[in-house]
Amino acid sequence: MTRLACVVAMTLGLLGCDDEVVGFADGGGGSSTSGSSGAELSTSSSTTGTLAESSSSSSGAVVEEGLPDYVAYGFETGVAVSFEDGEAWTDIPELAGVAAHEAVARGEDRIVLVGADQSAMTVDGLTWEVNPFGVPGYARSVAYGSGGFASVGLDHMAWSEDGQTWSDTLGPVVDLDLVALAYGGGRFVAVGVDQIAMSEDGQDWTVTAAPGEKLFALVFGDGRFVAIGEAGRILETQDGVTILRDEASGLAGLGGIRFCDDTFVVGGAERYWLSPDADAWTEVISIGQGAFACSGTSWVVAKAEGLFWAPELGVFDMAHTAKSVFYEVEFTGLGAQ
Repeated sequence: MTRLACVVAMTLGLLGCDDEVVGFADGGGGSSTSGSSGAELSTSSSTTGTLAESSSSSSGAVVEEGLPDYVAYGFETGVAVSFEDGEAWTDIPELAGVAAHEAVARGEDRIVLVGADQSAMTVDGLTWEVNPFGVPGYARSVAYGSGGFASVGLDHMAWSEDGQTWSDTLGPVVDLDLVALAYGGGRFVAVGVDQIAMSEDGQDWTVTAAPGEKLFALVFGDGRFVAIGEAGRILETQDGVTILRDEASGLAGLGGIRFCDDTFVVGGAERYWLSPDADAWTEVISIGQGAFACSGTSWVVAKAEGLFWAPELGVFDMAHTAKSVFYEVEFTGLGAQ
């Protein structure tokens, strides 16, 4: 059992763990621990062209070959990448002010960043080529699967095999308002405002009504898609058409959702929630929590003052002082696609 899964099981009272878990307490104790960063944790049940290469690293370390493990970005600010599992970072300031940065996805040999009417592609993490979509709408999210990249958004659906040249796949759909996209189980699924969409090839889509609070984050894990939204809404589906569960979760301030170490993890203001099944949740207080991502061997949090790193969910250390305002971070290492 992974350490994170052990923590979840322990706090839910399902079993005990032989190893000491630093930064957590059992469900009944509600204790906390502090690290060198001063953070505390407690638990309780409940434009077109090739851009110049950037080579500055926060640690001065030599950048490794291959694609980066993480990409952090802000809406219209710069981008930073990490080749060292989130511990050291390289700024890509040339991307600052280039349209909007809404979402990132890794393919077999490249990473694609989308936003508004443009996309940016890199095969090394350092040199990025920006291209116009050339299709209608506003891009909000991107995912890789079925041999290419799918992008969705506001009156926007597009497909690309290389992340540079895009085709319009919107078809007859009107009033499309999608926010988040994921791939898993041989299909793409997207959620947003009163809608859920599914495609097996990223080009032909089925859009189904899903009225309710806006859904803004989505992840595939344990053979199913789990979406979260405003007012604590949580929606679950296996095929992107049939909704298995759509209800209020009882959790306030929901942020992003990830599937890490066989555990669903939701981030919100000053806290995380952990669950082995996206049903029974354990609350973990984390001072100064921000957008987060995880690799299986590390965790990264993006906050206004910079990027923070930890080898496991616990006390985070400053890894990169912000030269740009990062509001999102995505794991793009092996296994991310």
